[in-house]
Amino acid sequence: CPCILQVSGTDKNPGRKFYCCRYWKDSKVKCKFFVWVDEYEPKIWKESEDGLKTKLIEMEECCRIARMKAERRKKAKNLLLEELISTKEEHARIE
Repeated sequence: CPCILQVSGTDKNPGRKFYCCRYWKDSKVKCKFFVWVDEYEPKIWKESEDGLKTKLIEMEECCRIARMKAERRKKAKNLLLEELISTKEEHARIE
C-alpha cells in the first residue's frame, strides 16, 4: 500500500521526516515499512538526476557552439561592413 510521510516527535529525532506504511502502528496488519527521508533516495530520482546532468552538459555544449558561430558571424558582418564602406569611398573618389 502507499506509504505516508510523517514527522518524528521523539526526543532522539525531533522534527525528522520519515516514510512509513499507513498501517505502521496497526498491530493487526503488521507492516513495518519505515525509512527516514534523509536516508532514502529512490533509484528513479538518481536516474533522473543523472539524466538531467547529462542533458545540462549537452545544452551547455550547444550554447558554447552557438556562441562561437555568433562570434564568427559578427566578425564576417564587420568585414562586410568595412568592405562596403571602402567600396563607397572608392566610388565617391571616382565620381
